[in-house]
Amino acid sequence: MIPRGGTGGPGDRAISFWGVMWATSVQTQVPADVLNRIHAYDVAGSLAMMPVGRALAGPAAAALGTDRVLPAAAAISLVVPAVMLAVPAIRGLVRADAGAPAS
Repeated sequence: MIPRGGTGGPGDRAISFWGVMWATSVQTQVPADVLNRIHAYDVAGSLAMMPVGRALAGPAAAALGTDRVLPAAAAISLVVPAVMLAVPAIRGLVRADAGAPAS
């Protein structure tokens, strides 16, 4: 098992970074008149998948052992945002209203 201190590990930091970037992107790219609906679908989908992940974690840990599952989950938490940032369209994303004057 990987020991953890009081602060989050690299996987926690990657997930936090992803969450901030996702929320910022949605708020700056989605038109205001549909933002609430899009956010509701996003939250509903995220909440719906949480029990699925938790249901799969137990059998995976039982079959493979926690000493393999936990590092794999941490690696996935680091690799997925890195892969997403490797996509030029995502890495270079700018505010949809970047050219509009402030009101």
